Amino acid sequence: MSIIYTAKATSTGGREGKVATDDKKIEFDLSLPGSNGDGANPEQFFAAGYSACFGQALKAMADKEGLKPESVTVDIAVNLHKGDDGFSLSVKLDAGLPGLSKGEAEKLVQMAHEICPYSRATRGNIKVELAANGSALKAAA
Repeated sequence: MSIIYTAKATSTGGREGKVATDDKKIEFDLSLPGSNGDGANPEQFFAAGYSACFGQALKAMADKEGLKPESVTVDIAVNLHKGDDGFSLSVKLDAGLPGLSKGEAEKLVQMAHEICPYSRATRGNIKVELAANGSALKAAA
């Protein structure tokens, strides 16, 4: 498999420091999740990246299937958990695909979940709950 793009970022100071990409397109102060700090946190970056990536996967699958949703939106909630064994994440993803039937929307979400790089990276590692137009999918993984 060939590499088609490499993103590079450096953080200093952990969750209360700074993060920047090598091209300076992203430069942010960081704050602890739930704090009153001015900066963003890693879970917000993860949610933003996953949302955008999944949205593109939905568009690709809609094109492949010849479906034309009125729009494509992806709402993602990334939850940070603390347990006896440490910290972990879970995700709730809701794809908005107005103009499609329930079956069409659910099919696209399942197809996008198979090809999205974020979905592939998280599969088997964290709980990801899927929904289409506000309705939970039965076989979310």
